[in-house]
Amino acid sequence: MKNKAQVKILAKAVYQALVNKNKKETESIVDNFVAYLKQHHFLPLLGEILAELKALEQADKNILAVEIVSARALDKHSVTEATKYLQQTSTQTLEITETIDEQLLGGMKIKYQDKVLDLSLKKQINNLNKSLVN
Repeated sequence: MKNKAQVKILAKAVYQALVNKNKKETESIVDNFVAYLKQHHFLPLLGEILAELKALEQADKNILAVEIVSARALDKHSVTEATKYLQQTSTQTLEITETIDEQLLGGMKIKYQDKVLDLSLKKQINNLNKSLVN
């Protein structure tokens, strides 16, 4: 838990330092930041810090990161329908990434913020089973 708090603090600090800086200033800030991480043995947290930096940038630019997970590459129509649905529920600009998870039997899962919209075949079968049992 301590690491999560540290990651958030470090990411926020470096993000605020980088906003509206030119290339030379950015390079200097990044070099100093990496040296700080190395000196304080925080380099193993770099991946988490970078993920948090991306989240801060997306929030600042009003971007909603969406991951669509499916068993196989989705056709254009499926992605378009998922995008339309999400655009109805959000005023943010969508940044969609598609991920393949071969463990899914079919359907898809849509992940954004702290939400998961499970439209997988397994979930649908489980729902059907529950309705038949009750």
